[in-house]
Amino acid sequence: MIVRSSKFCFKIVQNLVIVLRTVLTTGESNSSICMLCSEELNLNLTEAAWVSILPPLASIFVTGLAAQLADNLISRGIETTVVRKICQSIAFLSPAICMTLSSLDLGLPPWEIVGILTGGLALSSFALSGLYCTHQDMSPEYASILLGITNTVGAVPGFGCSPHWLSS
Repeated sequence: MIVRSSKFCFKIVQNLVIVLRTVLTTGESNSSICMLCSEELNLNLTEAAWVSILPPLASIFVTGLAAQLADNLISRGIETTVVRKICQSIAFLSPAICMTLSSLDLGLPPWEIVGILTGGLALSSFALSGLYCTHQDMSPEYASILLGITNTVGAVPGFGCSPHWLSS
């Protein structure tokens, strides 16, 4: 009984972290999308704010689909590492393709470009079923410590290469 309730609590916390990560990491993207919507789509600020919430909402939706897809593939006997690589490939390649398509002059109306960008940002949520599950696969007992270490090591180069340091 204790194990079941602790797993349930862990799932709730995990889902909250995923939602918060999606909202917090797309904060700057939302302001960029807001400006794009107000300038290109001739929307006022309120309407642009409603459009800019689409990528985080789509990311939350795609996160659930990615988790179900990964779990189904693993339950069908596909190796866990292969599933993680598939999910991570989708997380990296889909946004790159969508952003490349949106930057080309294909004669698409601005609404379709917003749709392509929203799809690209949403598909990046496949990383939650790829990279972020790897720590749990490697060592369930120390997964949180491993994730903290790898995120710290991954963030350090960002501090050293900030625009402030490059301009001085």
